[in-house]
Amino acid sequence: MSKYKNILVAIDLYDHYEVVIDQALFLAKHYKAKLNIVHVMPIMATSLPYSYDFQVEIEKDAKKKLEKIKFLVEITNS
Repeated sequence: MSKYKNILVAIDLYDHYEVVIDQALFLAKHYKAKLNIVHVMPIMATSLPYSYDFQVEIEKDAKKKLEKIKFLVEITNS
């Protein structure tokens, strides 16, 4: 069986990411690998009125979710 040292997981914060994170944590523990998680956020702001405020709110929400994930990963790896 090959031995993984690094695992990279791309997640969508708005579509059941918890299941993906759980599986990634399981694999990282099994292989004693470093887990890296990435989320790419599209730029929503356009020239439409109030779109900038909408973008800022989406970014705040994403940061909260990513902090929660970071905390979960750190606890699991301890």
